[in-house]
Amino acid sequence: MPNVPRKETAKQRQARIHRNRRIVVFAALVLVVGIVLVVGYTFFFPVKTLEFTGTTRYSTDRLENVLALGDKAQLPKLDTQELAQKLLDELPYLESVEIERAWSRRTLTVSADDAKTVLAIKNKDSYTILSGRGKVIEQLKKKPSGSTIFTVTTPSSAVIGENIVFDEDIAQNTWTRQVFAALIEAYENIDYRDKITEINMKNPYNPTMRYQDRLTLSLGARDKFAAQLDFAKRTIDFLDKEDKEKRRKPSRGTIRLDVDGESFFAAENTTKR
Repeated sequence: MPNVPRKETAKQRQARIHRNRRIVVFAALVLVVGIVLVVGYTFFFPVKTLEFTGTTRYSTDRLENVLALGDKAQLPKLDTQELAQKLLDELPYLESVEIERAWSRRTLTVSADDAKTVLAIKNKDSYTILSGRGKVIEQLKKKPSGSTIFTVTTPSSAVIGENIVFDEDIAQNTWTRQVFAALIEAYENIDYRDKITEINMKNPYNPTMRYQDRLTLSLGARDKFAAQLDFAKRTIDFLDKEDKEKRRKPSRGTIRLDVDGESFFAAENTTKR
């Protein structure tokens, strides 16, 4: 005997209507809450304060002027990555910027770090200023205070706001940039940076640094820069101690550091010690 669908009773129909009504009410509530949140975020989360940390080179006023948020800026509508890039583009001595929202305080926090290393490439009548990450900062007539002379074969490209291009050949440029990055990383980690007056990469296979404008540190291979600079300081300390004990002028010359665990000093008069 075929199955015959049972007729819905009045009680079942009433239950179904109530169930559907609850679903509709719940969906409506979700929609209303969503609208309220969107409207709330848009109209009730304006930027109340800006907080800046990190940079000492740029004032708070300068940073605020670059961001140019205005009185009606709202936290949800701000593109933090776009704002960070704006600061990097317009304030060349910044090396990194991170921007975050603090919702509870309606605050935009900006952490901006100055370039740790500032290099100056001497041209005929000007200086090309470079960050330690290879970004060309600006062209100046005078060497800026706190910068270190950086000597390199004339780069093929040094466009302000872009990374320096050491060589037209892509492979050679990539390799030279790797040497540059390793050299600057080692340089930034030594405790006698303020005594380094020049970094020379004319020969990227054997870069050198000038210490107090009297000692040339010949470094050799790029994968050992940190160890070589550490050993260089011990050698310098030994020379300075010996000079003091023998009451003579501070040593001048070249310290070769291209042999593991050894250093060779050649004085400017070619006498080896």
